[in-house]
Amino acid sequence: MDEPKKNKAKSLKLGENDIICPSCNAVLTISEDIKNDELIQCSKCAAAIQNPFFYSGKFVICSNCGNNAELPKYFENELMLNCGGCGQDLINPHSKDYNPLKCPHCFMDIHIPEEIIHARYVFCPNCQNDFKNTLRKKKNVDIENQNPIKHIQEQKTSSNTTTDIINESKEFTNKQITWSIGITIFIAIIILLIGKYKATVPYRDNKPIIEKEEKKRSPEIIYTEIKKAMIDGFPETCKILFNKMQTDYPNSILFDSVKIIYDSAMNIVQLKKEEAQEKRKLYEATQTKETKQVKQSKFLTVFAQAYSDGILSCNVYLADKSGNIHYLDANSIIYTIYDFNNNRIKPIGKISKSITSDGIYIDIPLGTNAFKAKSISFVITTSQGVTYKSNSVSIDY
Repeated sequence: MDEPKKNKAKSLKLGENDIICPSCNAVLTISEDIKNDELIQCSKCAAAIQNPFFYSGKFVICSNCGNNAELPKYFENELMLNCGGCGQDLINPHSKDYNPLKCPHCFMDIHIPEEIIHARYVFCPNCQNDFKNTLRKKKNVDIENQNPIKHIQEQKTSSNTTTDIINESKEFTNKQITWSIGITIFIAIIILLIGKYKATVPYRDNKPIIEKEEKKRSPEIIYTEIKKAMIDGFPETCKILFNKMQTDYPNSILFDSVKIIYDSAMNIVQLKKEEAQEKRKLYEATQTKETKQVKQSKFLTVFAQAYSDGILSCNVYLADKSGNIHYLDANSIIYTIYDFNNNRIKPIGKISKSITSDGIYIDIPLGTNAFKAKSISFVITTSQGVTYKSNSVSIDY
């Protein structure tokens, strides 16, 4: 007679606001007043639990250290974030203020700040190349395009006015016709005189320079803007302004001052990169050391038994040298089964598994091969990226 199967986990139906405490396996209901707290306390065992409702479900990956973090709900619309791994400032791609634009040279998505959204060209901080800003917003928009209804009304008014003029022209007297001819001749003479006058407006690239436009592009304005960009921490804006200064005003007395500000901005960028690299090395070394310590202090314990219904039932525990059982959250499970001839046995169906606070219970369907199985071993990787390997254990019948 077969022995009864042991350590079978029962399935639980959880409510919408229910979670399971990983310490005591108790079912907890998250009330609305603590739903936005990052950590909550179990009412049964008083353990601190990470609240799954605290996060927004959106992730941000640090391009510097590769840290992948889930955004809390109250940071969901923040444009600038700080990486908890290396301390690097990050741009949140989920923010409503995020203006992404793909660089055509290195195909990297870069954020276009509102301060330079009107610029024709932008600078890629990754490959150090300029390219056309396809997100550019024109400051002077045609009023007719914004108000098409008003434009149609003006056309109708103009058409009516023209009709009235034509009707009135039928009532002209000979005297009025003479006056009209005289005015026409006078206007023609004025036009001829203006044509002989040569304007003194300065030209650039065969185009007249309007005073307002020249004032807008003056080196003093560029100097003021690049100082503001340096204070606000926008090195890409400094790059664009310096290129404009170098192209339009290379002989200006302010050129050297602008170049000093630009060099300072580039030095800050380089220092930040070097600082982030050092933090990343320190972080990776710490993670490697912690992972080794965890692997050395804990190991997998496996109990396996085959049943007449063709099911191989396995109980897997995470224990330490003192015999204490620890919670095991399996992100991936790999197992290997051998028969008495050292040949691998494959399952004939889908395995079922259940995770409790003291272990993982796995049922593997083997069919008629259940009593041919000799041994089994497991490799389990947790959600923290720590991998545990068990020894090959004998299967009981």
